Amino acid sequence: MNRSYTNEDLEEAVSAVRVGGLSIREAERTYQVPFNTIRRRVNGSVDMNCKRAEPQPLLGTECEKNIYEAVLQLVNGSVDMNCKRAEPQPLLGTECEKNIYEAVLQLQKNGIRFE
Repeated sequence: MNRSYTNEDLEEAVSAVRVGGLSIREAERTYQVPFNTIRRRVNGSVDMNCKRAEPQPLLGTECEKNIYEAVLQLVNGSVDMNCKRAEPQPLLGTECEKNIYEAVLQLQKNGIRFE
């Protein structure tokens, strides 16, 4: 779920509960910050400066960048899918394709199937 509130909104919501006497539910509606986000900061179970960690790319940032650029090439028609070559060259680079293969194997081991 995308976060639709700012850090300033969160700080104001917590302050409104702690100092202004608003209930957490009222602060949720007023500042558009999730109830549990406010509650955890008000009761101290999560520090006010706590930030959610960004998800780490499964394949590595360079590989994901290569995939993104390859998909753009396919979408823009700059790669001829009917072109025959004597020896196919990897579109994403051999290291990236190896990482993708290993990631797919790991996902399959964890019960995720690809059709």
